[in-house]
Amino acid sequence: MKIAPKQYATALLESLDENSGKKKEVAARFAESLIDDGQISKLKEIMEIFDDLWNKKNDLVKAEIISANSLSKEMQKSLKDLLTKISGGNKVEVTEKIDKHLLGGTILRYGDRILDLSLKNKIEKLKEDLNS
Repeated sequence: MKIAPKQYATALLESLDENSGKKKEVAARFAESLIDDGQISKLKEIMEIFDDLWNKKNDLVKAEIISANSLSKEMQKSLKDLLTKISGGNKVEVTEKIDKHLLGGTILRYGDRILDLSLKNKIEKLKEDLNS
């Protein structure tokens, strides 16, 4: 029987819940079972799915703020508050990324969504509106 990566990820999450004090042992047994099943090559995919399941279970939203320049602490807090409000997540974990190709503004990525507040996007929308 072939086991799908999502099934492995779900099994790992359930095993960690049941054996919360034995995380190292659970991880070791999990790795052994992947090796035994010849599925170690799928570890990256399994861990990405596990990460998503873990975040959902713990009401954690991972977000990325992309901007042309480093943002002030006040702006970071405002954007984190906005992400908390629009994502519905109890906890928001934010990483900041600098992209020198942006002219201005920011791009917010959270979950499987993108909120493009970049200057380039605003100019493109203005062009579309003018051509309509």
